[in-house]
Amino acid sequence: MIRSIVFLASVFGLSITTSQAQINNAKTETIKVYGNCEMCEASIEKAATSKKISK
Repeated sequence: MIRSIVFLASVFGLSITTSQAQINNAKTETIKVYGNCEMCEASIEKAATSKKISK
């Protein structure tokens, strides 16, 4: 009984630490885009405001 409680507590503790992970190699870059159509503008702005993207 005590083993299962300890196991569940450790699994719970590990799940909390992994859910708070952040992107460590995040950086901000400035780019210049040549174009002025509305469809392109919407696509570029959507891609630029996407969260948590890193390679």
